[in-house]
Amino acid sequence: MRPRTTKNWFRRVVLACLCVMSSVALAATCQNIAVPAYFYPSQPTSQWNTAVSDAPLPADTARILILNPGNGPGKSLNQDYVNAVKTVHAGGANFLVFGYVYSKYGKRNLGAVESDIDKYYSWYGVDGIFVDETASSASLVTTYYQPLANYITAKKSGTGVMLNPGVYPDQSYLNISVPSTSALIVNVFEDSYANYLTAAVPSWAFSYPKSRFSHLVYSATASQMPNAVSLSTRRNVEWVYVTDVGLPNPWGALPSYWSSLVSLVKSGC
Repeated sequence: MRPRTTKNWFRRVVLACLCVMSSVALAATCQNIAVPAYFYPSQPTSQWNTAVSDAPLPADTARILILNPGNGPGKSLNQDYVNAVKTVHAGGANFLVFGYVYSKYGKRNLGAVESDIDKYYSWYGVDGIFVDETASSASLVTTYYQPLANYITAKKSGTGVMLNPGVYPDQSYLNISVPSTSALIVNVFEDSYANYLTAAVPSWAFSYPKSRFSHLVYSATASQMPNAVSLSTRRNVEWVYVTDVGLPNPWGALPSYWSSLVSLVKSGC
């Protein structure tokens, strides 16, 4: 475990969310980037280095890189990923690493998911956990995802929880409880730019702080990227990632316009 903690940053985020709750749709707060960093941290020119090369970030903003060595933490510790995490953390306290696990839409044994979580904290000292293949049914909140959130946040003070149903789930997912020093983020869109243009946002989403929401948009050209970021702002989303990479693996590399995406997101602060 690294010596610093995300406790203070998460507390600031939570307090800010409470302050803007009544007018969240109109709040002019900064956006942040959450990167599905499913690319190997080869050296000396790793894209992990590129993803933090604009450090330091503006105050009260953050960036998350999602670590995924092998559809989870992998079978054993990988020193290249250890070094990548150190590189991210060296960028400052607001550069964060979340470990990737999958829940198979609530069908994967919780013990197996918890075992993966334990490895991330033991091997890589992550700041939170990204739960892929999150279900959207209300029935699984109390029986699966709330207990999982409890397990994640009990690992370390300030640990973040990011759920990925990829669509707007039942509203109860936004009410999953985490400690005041932690943050809950729900990724509610994971699809192409073409589908993003007509994506529907439920009215209840505007009653939550934008820090609760994330969108992942792929197959967006350089000329389309600014509109995607603008749409995410109007849709009450704080965490956004847009890439020109497409299927079958949109998250296998940073977008060719990474520096432009970073500059645009920062310009809103």
